[in-house]
Amino acid sequence: MIDWRPAARPLPPGSFDPSGGARAFGTAGLIAAMAPRTGALRLARYWARCRRPLEALALIEAAGRHDPAMPLRLRLLAELRLYSPLLAAVGRGRVPAGLHGALGLARLAIGDPDGAVPLLVEAVRDRSGWGAWLRAAAALAIIAPDRAEIMFGARTRAGRREEPLTALLLAHLAERSGDFNRALGLLTRAEAQPRPAEVDLLRAAVLVRRGDRAGAHRSFDRALARFGLPGFCAQPPMRDGGPLVTVIVAAYDAAETIEAALRSLTGQSWRAVDIIVIDDASTDETVAKVAALADADPRIRLLRQTANAGAYAARNRGLAAAAGEYVTVHDADDVAHPQRIERQLTPLLAEPGLVGSTARWLRREAPYRFHDRQLLPLLRLHVGSLLIRRAFLEHAVNGFEPVRYGADGDLLTRVEAAAGAGRIASLALPLTLSGLHPGSAVHDPDSGYGERGYSIARQRYHEASVLRCVSALSGQPLTTLFDCLERTLPL
Repeated sequence: MIDWRPAARPLPPGSFDPSGGARAFGTAGLIAAMAPRTGALRLARYWARCRRPLEALALIEAAGRHDPAMPLRLRLLAELRLYSPLLAAVGRGRVPAGLHGALGLARLAIGDPDGAVPLLVEAVRDRSGWGAWLRAAAALAIIAPDRAEIMFGARTRAGRREEPLTALLLAHLAERSGDFNRALGLLTRAEAQPRPAEVDLLRAAVLVRRGDRAGAHRSFDRALARFGLPGFCAQPPMRDGGPLVTVIVAAYDAAETIEAALRSLTGQSWRAVDIIVIDDASTDETVAKVAALADADPRIRLLRQTANAGAYAARNRGLAAAAGEYVTVHDADDVAHPQRIERQLTPLLAEPGLVGSTARWLRREAPYRFHDRQLLPLLRLHVGSLLIRRAFLEHAVNGFEPVRYGADGDLLTRVEAAAGAGRIASLALPLTLSGLHPGSAVHDPDSGYGERGYSIARQRYHEASVLRCVSALSGQPLTTLFDCLERTLPL
């Protein structure tokens, strides 16, 4: 009998060990053994409480619990952002308690902002946790700012516990409308909210728009200091020795940004870096600039593609040439914090059972002007920051899927499924600054995301990626609902 209780087996160990070798008995085996037993649903609930929605949904699927309206299933669909199945499961019936916000975001994901507004309004009225409330409120503030202003003001006057958060959201709206004095006043009231760094980052944006660049710089550095980080321009002590880390940079017509991107890598406190730049058939001066930097620093290597195949195909070529024990990627228009590699590598060196680590990033549309598609939070998980053991990446998940967009998230999902629970260290550290460029794939309305959420194509690609992992973990075809959905998705 499989003992799934927390004292004996707190979380599934994954199908592969940190070296990328297959485990004799891992998550898929545990799911197959537990699926026929009466305790399967209880175990799924436990995994859901441990924030392992992928494994929990796979176990429900393997156990044959096909009721689409099962409350646990609905919560898991919402957490995994499987919005199409979530909407199909709820249909036109009564919305379950606590799911108004998720369904509102789902409506945004399928391009229905009008249908999203009443659901988001109801979510803002709910007494849900502050994280769920914040997501709903931020989305409402983008698609219906006038409605949001009224609701946030009412909550503030009522003295609700989210008052500092409502002040922060109102400050974001004031900054976007150009009312800087009001924004600064609201930020003073927002100091007590759970994410004080968000206040510092927004204050930097307000100050730089008022012409106070020095004040914006101080506010940005204060945000970094809350995480124990020096500024991006600092020169922290260098760390010689230690394992080699390969950093793969795919570049296409990146002449304007590639020098800053590469200098942020050669200036890392972790000196043992192997920087591979794959030029994806650029037509500008990218190659010449990379070649000049490579002449000055032998840690930089340049590989050239004869035809443009996209960033993920380029990264796979870089992976094939990698020499490091660990590997990560860096975009050609991003700037890395000087301690990015060191900070992400530290937990992996301390805990051999970890396979990788991720960090956070900030998107900026101009110096000190940080931006996100739905106001808050400005500081978000950077799925492209994954720093991983190369052996695991090569043997367990076989690199990136060679598509044109979205493969960072797909890779992270596949790594989490293959590695098992708790094998990726998630660092709440802002270690990358990313530029906002209208012509890039991630900001293209057809392939990326905008203020109203992901494009439909990117959302469906995400759903297909997660569903494939659920199918692999459950060891069987998906239910009729998911089979029908999957055939409509671009695989």
